[in-house]
Amino acid sequence: MNITGAFHERIQQSIQNLDLAWFEKKKHEFLSHQMYDPGKEMIVIRTTKWDRMSNDPEDDEGELIELGDVVQIDLRSYCSSYLPIDEITQWGQWPVSEVVDIEPEQSNCTREEAISLVHHLSGYADRADINSIWTFISGALAQVKSELNKLTLICDSPIYAQALTDFHQYCSSIFYKKYERELTVAEISQGHTDVLNFDLTQDELASLLYIFMQSKILHDDKRKIVEFSQKYFQFKFKGDFKRSTTLKTLSDKINNASNYGNPKSEYEGHKPLMEISDRLMAILSQIKKG
Repeated sequence: MNITGAFHERIQQSIQNLDLAWFEKKKHEFLSHQMYDPGKEMIVIRTTKWDRMSNDPEDDEGELIELGDVVQIDLRSYCSSYLPIDEITQWGQWPVSEVVDIEPEQSNCTREEAISLVHHLSGYADRADINSIWTFISGALAQVKSELNKLTLICDSPIYAQALTDFHQYCSSIFYKKYERELTVAEISQGHTDVLNFDLTQDELASLLYIFMQSKILHDDKRKIVEFSQKYFQFKFKGDFKRSTTLKTLSDKINNASNYGNPKSEYEGHKPLMEISDRLMAILSQIKKG
């Protein structure tokens, strides 16, 4: 495939939008945020929502109670967060336009830039030639990586380097999602698919992911974990394996597991989470015994 000069120039332009001046501006916004906590070096937001105090999930008349939660966003996460950071964007995880029908403000974040870059580069792809799509994507990502490396050489900030790594990962994820049909056809034609099959139900798989998140074994934010898992992880379903149908479905299942210890939630004592925890504890016990 011929990569034109315009193709390369568009990549360079996008990377220049994430130069050191961009990072310093994001850092200034981050430190100036009204919810910034100097002690934790994070934006700390204490959220509230209302629920009904009732053991019956069908009870619409129960007493309203206030539930609290804490959202913590570090500088790396802020560089990829959509604005404004509030409940509408799920604290920077989703663009406003995906939630409500209003014109979003410019977030100037790595996710936003990745979407724009992939949109423009896709004009150079030949979708009629399915077998060339993989070559196109890998070639584009390699050029993006090369340009990003030039920026990391002129700055010794590990957080800036991490933000640029996140941008590359977002580009990769968006590319694969955009060309999922073509890549799937190509994989089938080659007789294999790149997925992991878990001998778990969807609720159990979501519970396992929740445990990973809580243990900090997985470093990436929830959205990236959900996107990767929805694409590559399959669960047991009627004697076969299948993926979660949507990102929201998997995200909601993980949220259900997070309510395990909440006595005011219908998911208190979440059975799938208990079963996964018991299985892990049993395995760890065997390992310790040797």
